[in-house]
Amino acid sequence: MTPNRNEPCACGSGRKAKNCCMRPTVPLGKKNLLSMPPIDGAPARMVSAQDAVDLAQDAHSGGNRERAEHIYNVILAADPQNAQA
Repeated sequence: MTPNRNEPCACGSGRKAKNCCMRPTVPLGKKNLLSMPPIDGAPARMVSAQDAVDLAQDAHSGGNRERAEHIYNVILAADPQNAQA
């Protein structure tokens, strides 16, 4: 019998099954989404790591280095090994 997605996961992690072992894996080549906080009036949103890097590079080239640094920090907090950030 398949466990309910809202029950605790059978692995013992203490998380709901839907957020643990039942969560689908991200296929190779797909980017994980980052939670981009509200910046400069733009609402909070989910973006791919590559889109976040693009936003940071656009801000940097546009002279808004504080915004670029903030976005790079968000990327590095989620993925400290991100070479582009």
